[in-house]
Amino acid sequence: MTKDVGDGFGVYFSGTFVEGENWSKAIQGDYDSANGSWFLEVTPPSGGNFEWKTLKGTYIADNGTALIDGSLTWESGSDNHNQGNLHPGFNGGF
Repeated sequence: MTKDVGDGFGVYFSGTFVEGENWSKAIQGDYDSANGSWFLEVTPPSGGNFEWKTLKGTYIADNGTALIDGSLTWESGSDNHNQGNLHPGFNGGF
């Protein structure tokens, strides 16, 4: 996901993949400064199908997991991304 979130902030990923614990946790992505994109390798649930969305939050240097609460801002849009499109455009919202 290519998105400039500003200094001190990071892009988090949540969803139905294993680490996202069915939308209850947000995992901070890694930033690739060469192309300005955020990414995260995740473990698909059994069956392989999963949905996900991004959130914006304060960058955490050593602990990249956050609970879903009021400190994170969700990506806009009613449609979630899925395993069929791992490089979607940003829906807006932060």
